[in-house]
Amino acid sequence: MPKNDKKVNNNLKSKYWTFIGYPESLPSDWETYLKTEIGLPIAISPLHDADLNADDSEKKPHYHFILCYTHSTTFSCIKKITDRLNCPIPKPISSIKGLYRYFTHEDNPEKAQYDKKDIKHLNGFCLSDYVSLSGSDRDAFFDEIEDYIFQNNIKELVDLVLGFKVDGKQDLLSVLRTNTIYFNALLKSQRMR
Repeated sequence: MPKNDKKVNNNLKSKYWTFIGYPESLPSDWETYLKTEIGLPIAISPLHDADLNADDSEKKPHYHFILCYTHSTTFSCIKKITDRLNCPIPKPISSIKGLYRYFTHEDNPEKAQYDKKDIKHLNGFCLSDYVSLSGSDRDAFFDEIEDYIFQNNIKELVDLVLGFKVDGKQDLLSVLRTNTIYFNALLKSQRMR
């Protein structure tokens, strides 16, 4: 890499970063390291183990990561993390929402599809903290919460909140907290069935 490029990269700053991790290269304690030593809000994609290259050959299985800082952080700072994890060079994120949707290839039906349930949220990562929800996103969250209520036969708000906490559904919990009137009415009608 030319020296000028290296200097530019080291001075590059962003609040939000992404990188890819390969299971065979990640250290065995990678998740504990991210939870306890890094402590930042982090989202991790499902394992992308069915992706194909342009020539239809299989891509190496990999994870996509989103790391969120409260202030702009330099490339060299995030590079220390990716070096510790044996991961390729990190990149700043221009759209957390877009990358989060890419975790499951939500907007790419021609690619292998992955389940949203397999996205991991560490250290309180909540998508709605970083993006404003569009009408269709809001509807999708509402649908997911309603399905969760019906599938688990939940009748009390406290049980719904505890279920989200246990299952690590921070995004749904955030939506629930700002729409309690609707969901309380739904739970009341669920009790009356």
